Amino acid sequence: MKIFEVEARARTVLSTNRFDKDLTFYYKKPAVIQLIKDFIEFRKTASASEAFGNKDYLFKGATLAGYRHAHLIHGKVIVVYKLKMDTLYLVSIVDHKAVENPIPDSFATFINQLSDSSSYHPFTFPNTSEAAKLSDNDLKD
Repeated sequence: MKIFEVEARARTVLSTNRFDKDLTFYYKKPAVIQLIKDFIEFRKTASASEAFGNKDYLFKGATLAGYRHAHLIHGKVIVVYKLKMDTLYLVSIVDHKAVENPIPDSFATFINQLSDSSSYHPFTFPNTSEAAKLSDNDLKD
């Protein structure tokens, strides 16, 4: 390695329970799961100025200040996340209705109640081949 090269350290990946639950909807959709995996791998080392695709940017306005969203499938699969120097915070997976202006009160309230310490846990991808065997009834609360 040359002196001017900087090795990117992988960020720790944390998720909310809501993100984990949102993810279960896609267990039977391997192409979407792969997109989510690719997004997470990219975000582990990419700078905040680098976008994952054409639609990856900060929310506008004060309601969701500091949070970002990336359209993995435009309007249908949107990852809401926060990026810090050493941590990727996975918040939720939503569709366009959850993030269009004005932001629905329920989603804004959820976001505003998050704290960097107590709202997140270490994220690990479930064994999706096993998860795909679950019936829709198994995924309900």
